[in-house]
Amino acid sequence: MALPKTIEFRKWLDEHGKPWKGVTKVDSSAPDAATIRVNAPYDNENGAEQLIHLWGKYVGVDPSDLNVSVFDNDTGQIYVNYVAH
Repeated sequence: MALPKTIEFRKWLDEHGKPWKGVTKVDSSAPDAATIRVNAPYDNENGAEQLIHLWGKYVGVDPSDLNVSVFDNDTGQIYVNYVAH
């Protein structure tokens, strides 16, 4: 079963005309960090960059203030956190 945050983010992507099926799970227990499990079209470097930009818009953070600390292509997981200046 999808987590509520997963459903919310996928709905937001759909409302903004972006592919939502590529997001399979969002685990965001802290407001400034998330682990996002992905597949196509977000399961490559360019797709991950696009998704991080979208995540920033979704959570109301300038994408340039986000840090992608892990991108594991084998598992399709992206870990992103907010970096305050």
